[in-house]
Parts: sequence; structure tokens; C-alpha cells
Amino acid sequence: MAMVAAKCTMCGSSIKVDDTKEKGICEHCGTEFITEKVINVTNITNVDKSTNIYYGETTDAKVKKDLEKIYKSLVAAGFDLDNLKVKEDDLDIELCQNAYTLAKGVIKKDPTNYSAWKSIVIMYYASCFAGNCEWIYGVEKFEKYTDIVQRLLKDISTAKKIAPDDEESKFLDTLRDNIKINYYQTNLKSASTGKNVAERVTYLEKPEKKKKLHKVLIWLGAYVILMGLLLLVNNVANLKLSFIPENMTGENATTMVIMLIACGLILIGVYVGRIISIKNTDKKIANVESENKKRFTEKSNEIEQEIASAKTVKEYEALADKYGVPRL
Repeated sequence: MAMVAAKCTMCGSSIKVDDTKEKGICEHCGTEFITEKVINVTNITNVDKSTNIYYGETTDAKVKKDLEKIYKSLVAAGFDLDNLKVKEDDLDIELCQNAYTLAKGVIKKDPTNYSAWKSIVIMYYASCFAGNCEWIYGVEKFEKYTDIVQRLLKDISTAKKIAPDDEESKFLDTLRDNIKINYYQTNLKSASTGKNVAERVTYLEKPEKKKKLHKVLIWLGAYVILMGLLLLVNNVANLKLSFIPENMTGENATTMVIMLIACGLILIGVYVGRIISIKNTDKKIANVESENKKRFTEKSNEIEQEIASAKTVKEYEALADKYGVPRL
């Protein structure tokens, strides 16, 4: 019996298998495997060191050619493959889509081709960090950015299962953790300026300034008072003004004068009262807004400090749970 180094195609763990047996069981995840397949995943020696393209066990010349085209297209499109980022502000969308289509084609022919999966992972990863995902929406029906992140994590998991060695597996783990942290950082920063500052003081409702109503009140009040004064002058000076009824004299006139002036003063009083009420409410609103701003800033700073102190994915997940950010 010869024990050979291999890699489980389900969980990606390094295992030792008996190459004289057709099948075996992964000691890590309990999955049954075909010995030849798990050995082939590990024994990938056909690697172009200059481009780090893993050709795998494929003998298909077209697949090899397509993998080389993918590498060249990614570089030409603006990807810095060494540092896993976008070189230019604007990626060449057509080249990105071409590289993606080629990679998907290789995967269709050879589902375990690591380089094809890795190419897709790198394209998604670099685009997400650069905030330049336009080309992705052109090849996949994603509705929002979170969908892209979810797909990236899924593809990283798939690539990890067929990674040719521990170094590549660790590389994928780093990408997975980085994209999760980036996602939580972005969403937690949004939380620090949104619903998670909900304990702010409720805003006071500002009375509506009904300009037309105010004009009616002040002019009607002035008119009623003026009529009262005219009636008073007419009665005292015995002017006998034509528009004032003859019976509006003596005690009748006095009573009417008092009523008209009183009504006018009431109308003007209502107007003045509304203006004073609005001004007082404006002051209260200004005070409440100032307090809100202070509390808002304090809460935002508190969340930002927590974000800055988080280092691991687990710490970010704990903050996500605390502030209502959906987990990945």
C-alpha cells in the first residue's frame, strides 16, 4: 500500500490516500471520493511560472490557448494580476467580458480547471474593490452589488476545492476574508449615518405658514377696527355719513363701535399669536436639530471607532449583527 498526498475535492483539505484503492473517505468532511480524481487535483505539474497559469491535466490545445488568452485579456483590460487590483480607473469592458466568456467556456469543458476559476475570482475581486463592476452586469443578471459579492464567495469556495497546493488555498482564503471585511466595512459605515442612529430626538412638526390666511386675518381685523372708528367719529361729530345706517346713533352706535373694535382686535390678536407660535416653534426645532446633530455625530463616531478596532471577519460579523447589517 502506498499513501499519496491528495486534496479533497469537497472541503479542499490536504489528505493522504491509498493509491491501490479505487475510493476513499475524507477524514475531514466525511465525503467519499474517487482516488484518481483527488490525486489529480494535487499532482498538477503543468504550470507556466511566468504567468502562474495552471493548465492542469488537460491535453486540449484549445483549452490551453484559451487560458493564455484569458491571462492576456485580463492584463490588457487593466488588471494588475500581481497586486490583485485594477490598474486603470476605467476597465476595458469588452476585454473583461471576453476574458470572462473564455473562462466560462474552459470551465464548461473542464469543471476542475483551477486557472479558469481563479481568473473569474480575480476579475470579480479586483472589480469589487475598485468599485468598477459595470462589465459584470453585462455578463450576469445581478440586481445589486451584494449579489456579486455572494457569487464571488461561492466561486472562491469552488476554486478552493480544486486548488493545486496549500499556497493557492491560503491565497483564496485571504481573498475571501478581504472581500468579507470590505463588504462589512462599507455597510457598517452606511449604518453609522443611517437607521442605526435611530435614538435621535423626534423632530417637532413645524406649523404651516399659511400666508394667505395671515393676510386675511390682518386685513379683516384692520377693516373691522376702521369701520368701528368711522362709526365712532360719525356718531361723535354727527357727520351723518351716507354708508352708515341712520339707526346707528346713540347707544346703538356705541355698542356697535365696541363690538367692531373688539372683533378687529381679536382677529389681529389671532394673527400675532400664530406668528409668535411659529417663531417659538422655530426656536424649539433649532434646539432639537442641534441636539440631534450632536447625538448623531456621537453615535456615528462610536460606530466608526468600533469599525476601526475590528480586525477579523468574526469581529466584523459581530458588529454586523449588532447594527443590523445582513451577514454574507
